[in-house]
Order: sequence, then C-alpha cells, then structure tokens
Amino acid sequence: MLKPICCGICSFLVGASVFCSVPALAESPAGAQNIISETNEVSAHAAPAAVQTRDSSEMVQEMIDSFLASVGLREGANPTKKNKHVYTAVETVRVNVSNPDYAKFRVTAYDRAYAAALGAFIEAQGVKTATDTLSKAFTDNSTDAATFKEELSTGRSNLSAMLDKAIALGDAKLSTMLQEEGIDPNQFNAAPPDQKKLLLSRSILKRTIDTASKTLGGVSIAQTFFAEDEAGEGAVGIVLVYSPSIEGVAEALKAGKRPAITATGKPLHELLPLEEPAKLYDMLGTRLLVDENGPVLVSFGQWSNSYQGTSKTLAAEHRNAAYDQANAMANSELSSFLNQSFTMKNEAQKGDILENVAVLSGKTGMTSEQESKAIVDIVRKQAAMQTNAYLQGAVKIRQWRYVTPQGHKVVGVVKAFSFASIQDAKKTFSKEQASDRQKNEASARSGSVVMDLDTF
Repeated sequence: MLKPICCGICSFLVGASVFCSVPALAESPAGAQNIISETNEVSAHAAPAAVQTRDSSEMVQEMIDSFLASVGLREGANPTKKNKHVYTAVETVRVNVSNPDYAKFRVTAYDRAYAAALGAFIEAQGVKTATDTLSKAFTDNSTDAATFKEELSTGRSNLSAMLDKAIALGDAKLSTMLQEEGIDPNQFNAAPPDQKKLLLSRSILKRTIDTASKTLGGVSIAQTFFAEDEAGEGAVGIVLVYSPSIEGVAEALKAGKRPAITATGKPLHELLPLEEPAKLYDMLGTRLLVDENGPVLVSFGQWSNSYQGTSKTLAAEHRNAAYDQANAMANSELSSFLNQSFTMKNEAQKGDILENVAVLSGKTGMTSEQESKAIVDIVRKQAAMQTNAYLQGAVKIRQWRYVTPQGHKVVGVVKAFSFASIQDAKKTFSKEQASDRQKNEASARSGSVVMDLDTF
C-alpha cells in the first residue's frame, strides 16, 4: 500500500509551470520502508510559490531546505540514516535568462555547484592544515637616516650612451618644433623621479594552507533545483549524497559485477518522464534508481544550440554538435559516479604592514616622511577533479529536444548503466566478434526524479 508523502515544497507558482518529484513509501514484506517505491513513484507537483522580492538563489536555498526536511536529512553526516553524507550548494547562472547562451551557462552553474558540494564533503572527511607566521621588523634611527646622498655614476655602457644621445637628439628636435608653434618646451621638462628611503618597517603575516584529496565512487545527486527571479537572474542548486552502500554499488558496477541489492522495481520508462522534455530540462547529474533488474544508474546530460541563423544545414550542424556535448556530459556523469579524484587547496594570508619612509620629491627637491598602513587579506582557492572509468554497457535511453519559454533550444541525452546493461554489452560484443570472424518566467523547479535515499 503506497503512502504518499509531501516534500514540503509543493504549491503552485503563479504564472509558471513547475515540477517537483514527491516520492512515496511502501512497506516491504519484511516491514522495512522500501525506498524503491519512493524513488519509482514519480509524479508531477507544483513547486513552492515564489515571493517576488527574493532573488533566485534564495528561492533555490528554500527549496533545498524544504526537501531535506521532507526526507529527514540534514546537511553533513547522518549516521542514523545508513551513514549518509549530504552536502548542498547553490550557484548563480552568470548571465541573464535573456542571453542566448543562458542554457549553457545554466549547465556550467550546475558544474560549479557540484564541485562546491563535493569540495565541502571531501573537506569534512579530513583536511591537512599547515600554518606559518612570519614577523619582520626594521628600523633605521641613524642621524642621517632621512638624508639623500647624490649617487655618482661609475660609467655607462655603450648602449646606454647611445640611448641617451638618441633621446637628447629627439628632445632637441621636438623642442624646436614646439617653439615654432609658440609653445615653451620648458613646461614639458620631466622632473627626476621621487627617491624613497625606508626608515621603519614592521609586518606580521600568517599564512594557512588547507589541502584535501580523496578518490572515491558512489557520489550521486539526490535532487536538483532551478529558479529564475523577476529580473531574469537564475540559480542552480543541488543536493549531493554519499553513503558506503552507494559506494558499494559503484564498486560493483565498476568491476562489472551485480550489486549486492536484491530489490527490484518498475521499468525505467515508467520511472522517468522520458516523453516530457520540459521535465528532463530540469534533470542534471546522476540518479541511482531501481528498475526491474535491480540498481541502475541514470545520467542526464544537456547542452544548448545557440544558432540564430536561417540555414537549415547550419542549424542541423549546431544541433548535432550540441547533442555531442550532451552525450559527453552524460558519460562524464556516469564516470564521476563510478570513480573520481578530487584535490582541493585553499591558501589564506592575513596580517598587517606598517612602513615609514622618507621621500625626496624629484619635482621640488624637498624631503618629507610618509607613513603607510595596510591590512593583508588574501584568499586563493584551487580545486581539481578528475574522473576515470571504463563504460561498457552505458546505454542511451532517450535523446530529446526542448525549446524553453524564453526560446532557448536545448537538447539532451539520458543514459542508463547497470549490471544488466553491462551483461548485454558483453553478449553483443561476443556476437559481433563471432560475426566478424565469419564475415570480417519567474519559476522555481526541482528535478522530477529523486534518488533512492533509504535503500542506498
């Protein structure tokens, strides 16, 4: 008997079509909650009404908070929930929705959000911190500390002498030309540069370097969220989830083995809105689901065709190139789930500097003292992510096209990867080898599918 639950983010948004996935819970024969039904019962619901005074980032953050509350999770480690680790991130889309490349920037905002959430997760697992403090002091209290002595030249190179002659010749000719025009050349004479002598210097700088690195699989997207505010500014949010059981699925699939989960569910065409491009537009990343054969990893890739011309030939070429990008993204998402290496380095520097200098003005010849104070506040961040996996059995189950209400032409690819598809690929490859031998608006939305948060 299915018992629907509301994620707390379902209501109508005025003037916009919105989508939200609300899972359902079912009791297994053993009496435990069967999240397969929660994952597989996909239905369309309205997202929360957006208060128009909020910006898109706030709208997305509120949807994330409501979603986590609805599934009983909090950001960070959840030891009582099969040791799940949940991290979220919100990133703004760096162009307005009116920009013809908005859909592309929307995808790159997702990439940045994923990297930010993954970085927070890796950092929480352990960070190596190194700190060094440098303190320097210098004082010149000599009686002639502020006295400037004329420096005598000991000679010049031939090149330096030639340059001086060339400058002098040019200066003489230019002065003559200025005089012919009734302009006094003297008013353009260059003053000697100011000279400075350091009298006192004191500084203390503290530098902290945090580094973290980890190689793991089994990081999946539980849900994605999107919003555009009244001004046309967009934001993307993700909920990233990891658990040892999810990593176990990744390890098994990477090795071409059946995951140690016996649960089964409905076929993918019943779980996913494959015939509804508007919903697929709001699906990015991976979802770990359960179909009739067991655990299956589904990845969503998309890109945009920005061609604005009238040539059908060129339009087709640009569309095909966008499909290639979407397909590459779908493969990359699968690879990320199976195995990825993440390295992060944050360097922070802070402190203060005090300097007292004597300055000889080149223009007036007068000497004065100047004092300068400065606060050092520098942060440098660097993150690198690399994925590597052999994808035998990754099957394209849908290729779609969608034109957004703003006119953006988006294309996408949906791929599935499971033990069953790996086995099918091996069988097909074997048959082929034998054959060869014989022959030779303001809106806020969430993705319409949520990953299985209780089983995994």
